[in-house]
Amino acid sequence: MRGTIVFDLDGTLETPYLEKSDDVAAIRKHVVARYGAAMFDRMFATVLDGMPHFFLNGALELLRWSHEQGLEIVFFSNAVRSRNEELCPILMERAFSGCDIPRYRLFSRPDCIDLNGGDGDREEFNGLWGGGYKKKLIGVVVPESEIDNTLMIEDDSSYACKGEERNFVYGEYGGSANEFLLHEAYGDRRGDRRRVVPFHLPFWFCGMVKRTLEIAESERLTLADAAVRALYADRAGEFPVNGEYLEGVSGWDARDKIPSPPFKDFAVFKEGLAELRTLNPELKFWGEVDETAADWPEWAQERF
Repeated sequence: MRGTIVFDLDGTLETPYLEKSDDVAAIRKHVVARYGAAMFDRMFATVLDGMPHFFLNGALELLRWSHEQGLEIVFFSNAVRSRNEELCPILMERAFSGCDIPRYRLFSRPDCIDLNGGDGDREEFNGLWGGGYKKKLIGVVVPESEIDNTLMIEDDSSYACKGEERNFVYGEYGGSANEFLLHEAYGDRRGDRRRVVPFHLPFWFCGMVKRTLEIAESERLTLADAAVRALYADRAGEFPVNGEYLEGVSGWDARDKIPSPPFKDFAVFKEGLAELRTLNPELKFWGEVDETAADWPEWAQERF
């Protein structure tokens, strides 16, 4: 194996629709009218506890692509274990349809460090980004000897434990991707078309992981060190990769004082799309997005 790739679920690979299940028929009607039945059937995942779940655009292809790069697939979600145990087999069966499904591991809320519940000391676990729950990689997902070649794919950096920030390939917050889906189904009556960016997060993650793998190979770096180079480019030297923290900087303050990934870099999305199209040539941007353009439409760049 080349390394381990750990995927968050909600907002990273899929989105709960956040509406009662009888809305599935309504959203199917509207989405099929615009994109066709095949597209809807591919995006719709399942209904769990009365809540419909939809795959983000490119999520299924991203899982298969990651496996083909020689990366072990792991899931780590803060949702309850029973839900994740129902959802992950669906993800893998759909992603590897017609192929042998690789073995994977799953971690859920009981595997997180609950700082709100007293599982640990905040100063011990909160590094650059504060948060109530932490997804510790060392000792939970991988032994310390494998941490350098482990990547965490996540839409929320607050889950990073102190000292493991360099392992996090984190993108635009994806928890609002369902708002774009609502808009596509109901037009301006519901939802928010500006959420088109998080709905396509798997494209961005693929582009960033592709860059990470290329840097790791060409410069003989570990995946974690290469990820820092890929995410922060010419500002990579400003990122505290060795557990060295800027004095007085942590939590939300860190977001303004250390480099941030290029969350909306359209070129990264297009790189990822090109890679994922090798597995699904029909993959494309949803919404009024021109993939030949240099950037997202102006309305997609507005502040929410």
